Amino acid sequence: RHIIGLLGSDKRKLPFLVIIFLGASLFDLAGLGLIGPYVAAIVDYRMLEGGRFFRIIDWLGLPLERQTLLNTLGLMLIGIFLLKGVSSIGIHWIIIQFSEHQQFCLRSNLMQSYQALPYTEYLRRNSSEYIHSIEVLTGQLQQVILTILRCISECVVMLVILILLAWTNIYA
Repeated sequence: RHIIGLLGSDKRKLPFLVIIFLGASLFDLAGLGLIGPYVAAIVDYRMLEGGRFFRIIDWLGLPLERQTLLNTLGLMLIGIFLLKGVSSIGIHWIIIQFSEHQQFCLRSNLMQSYQALPYTEYLRRNSSEYIHSIEVLTGQLQQVILTILRCISECVVMLVILILLAWTNIYA
């Protein structure tokens, strides 16, 4: 609660960040969803026939011949994992930028509040305490925000994967 209070008006960006995390987790979902049918197509192509995945392939108009399907699925998997890697890098960049911006804002607010203090009040504390607050404590807050956002990102991915597993076969 205190950390959210320190975010100020930037706390409105948090739902946007969660939506970005959810969107990126769809690449994990697509990659994991394609691995099973790809392995099944390699091991025994007949396992796919008549199944849900085979109907989706037919509906999408993808080739149904074994070798062509393997090549297409392989390229799709490579593309999805490349997109997943790029989106993961982008998400981490967004998280770092957000936490650094919060650190900058907190440092600015602390500097303004210290400058607004009456001179006699300012002299009551040692200047090293002000420097410690501005440098060390704001850096610790940045690390806390960074860790919380990364944890939220990974929890969203985990939740999406669990939903996929439950949807695929909840009784297995």
